[in-house]
Amino acid sequence: MKSKTNKNTTKRLGRYLAEILVIIIGITLSFALNEWNKSRNDHKAYENHLENLSSDLEIDFKQMKSDSKSVNDIKRNLIYTLKYDPMNRDSVPKLSGAIDGIMSYINFLPNNNTFRMLNSTGGLGIFKNKKLVSELNQLYQYDYAYIEMMEKQKDQVLYSHLMPFLYEEIYFEDALTYPKIRTDIKAFLNNKKFRNICLDYQGACDSHHWSYTRALKRLKKVQEIIKEELK
Repeated sequence: MKSKTNKNTTKRLGRYLAEILVIIIGITLSFALNEWNKSRNDHKAYENHLENLSSDLEIDFKQMKSDSKSVNDIKRNLIYTLKYDPMNRDSVPKLSGAIDGIMSYINFLPNNNTFRMLNSTGGLGIFKNKKLVSELNQLYQYDYAYIEMMEKQKDQVLYSHLMPFLYEEIYFEDALTYPKIRTDIKAFLNNKKFRNICLDYQGACDSHHWSYTRALKRLKKVQEIIKEELK
C-alpha cells in the first residue's frame, strides 16, 4: 500500500514538474518572441529614420549649393564694383546690376525636422553606429549653427554699413535704355569708407562661403554612412 502511495506521489510530482517546465518554456519563448519583435521593429524604425534623414539632407544639400553659389555671386559683384571703370559708359547698367547683386538676401533654412524629433524623443538611442550619431550631432548642432553665425555676421555688414552708405551716396534713375546716375561715380568708388566697407563685406562673404563648404563636406560624409547602414 505504501509503495502504491509513493508511486502516485512520484507521478503527481512528475506531472507538476512537467507543467512547470512547460510554463517556463512558454515564458521563455514569449520573452524571446517579444525581444525578436522589438528588435525587428527597432530595425524597421531605424531604417525609416535613416531614409527620412537622407531625404532631409538631400534637400539641405541642394539649398546649400545654391546659397554657396549666391555668396560667390555677391563676391563677383563686389569685385566688379570695385574695379568699375567710370569712363566706360556702356557698363553703367552692369554697375547698377552689380550693386543690386551685392545686396542679395541669403537665408539658410535647414530641413532638420527628423533630427530634432529624434534628438528630443531619444530616438537616436536605437542608432548603434556611434560614428553616425556623432557626425549628425556635429552637422546639425555645430556646422549649421556656424552657417547661421556667419550669415548674421555678413548681414550685419550689409544692413548696418553697406546699404545705408549706398542709399545715401548713390542714386540711379531708371531710363528706357540704361539707368542715369545722379552721382559722381569716380568719387563714389574712390571713397575710402565705401571701399573699406566692401572689403569687410567681402571678408564676411568669404567666411560665410567657408561655413557652407565645411557643412557640405560633413553632409556628404553623413550621407555615405547612411548609405552603408541601409545596405
